[in-house]
Amino acid sequence: MMLVEDLIHQFILMKKRKPSHMNELIVYIQKSYIRGELSMVEYKTLFADLKKRKAKKGTIFMYEYNPSVCI
Repeated sequence: MMLVEDLIHQFILMKKRKPSHMNELIVYIQKSYIRGELSMVEYKTLFADLKKRKAKKGTIFMYEYNPSVCI
């Protein structure tokens, strides 16, 4: 089972920097879960631990660029 400390270490290896906030780790585990890199149990465990550390649920925004909307 991955611990938050392991998650931070993995984040540093992948991103080549420390996370700026625990909320950034929430987004990171969401993306890892979507890509199949974390099981549901690992995701829920990490999410619960991060929430205990006062992280807030992240939101992943995905949109298409539409130049006609831009003024």
